[in-house]
Amino acid sequence: MSTPKKAAGGVVGAFLVEQAGRIAQDPDVHKAVAEAARPAAARMGEAAKSAKGKVKLPHRADPFAQLEASLDVVARLVEQHSPGADPAATAEWRRRITSLRNAIPLAKADQGKGRKTKLKDLQARQKALLDEVYTAVVEAQAPAQ
Repeated sequence: MSTPKKAAGGVVGAFLVEQAGRIAQDPDVHKAVAEAARPAAARMGEAAKSAKGKVKLPHRADPFAQLEASLDVVARLVEQHSPGADPAATAEWRRRITSLRNAIPLAKADQGKGRKTKLKDLQARQKALLDEVYTAVVEAQAPAQ
């Protein structure tokens, strides 16, 4: 069911399409429309140039901050899982989390390709630890068969 607004919008849209076709076919009308639109386009261009310095684009998150946040998630998982888990495994996971946290400042201090390599290594180690902890948590919560 169409409302009066939608019906009017459809009529206006059809009219605009018809006029655009007429403008495209008649070179004199096309030239007149282009001349009439030029000042508005120039004002829009100036507005875009003046807004360029004022618009703040979102930053990409620091990969080291992302790594620290993901280590917080792993640590939370370990703490929630620790009461029913093997104490040796829990201690090893905590040691690995601490080791990764201690390696972050060292990787941040490096520059160039070494920094990128160390970051990728830390991310891989963190992912492996998360996978291991997650698997242990899921297995511990699975019903016994």
